Amino acid sequence: PLRLALLDDFIANTNSYAATALPEQELATMLGGPGPLSFSRVNATARTGSSPTLAAISALPRLIVSRPDFALLAVGSEALRNDQTPVAWCRTLLFLAQACQAAGIEPILVALPELPDLPAATSRSAALLTKELGLSLGIAVIDLYSRQRLNRVESAAWYQHEELDLPTP
Repeated sequence: PLRLALLDDFIANTNSYAATALPEQELATMLGGPGPLSFSRVNATARTGSSPTLAAISALPRLIVSRPDFALLAVGSEALRNDQTPVAWCRTLLFLAQACQAAGIEPILVALPELPDLPAATSRSAALLTKELGLSLGIAVIDLYSRQRLNRVESAAWYQHEELDLPTP
């Protein structure tokens, strides 16, 4: 079976209230359901008071040990929220991608959608730099930023759960 791993601090933050989204199940369903696909998730969410960058880097060995064929690198939202510049974050993303390649794992970058609690220019810059990095390395990029823009979805609505009536940031 094809093995896919998700390094994630964005799609389903397991430390958040009522986090019920399980991206490994959602992606398996989107990619054809059960069958020749093995999907795992490595949580790269920083603990309270710790560095989001170090959380992503320290989660990397758990991803590598799982020996996936592909690694979705859906990280960066926490670092950007903690005032790391998109350029500085992109350097970390470069390290993560190259570490995957050195371990024989094909990285796939995720250009994050606009984050509702960040200036629009920061989200846009992070997405552009992620796409440029993918182009430079010759690796795939899942462009959630452009998808969100093409669908003309407001960033707050993108994050609102349809069954919960909670205020969005």
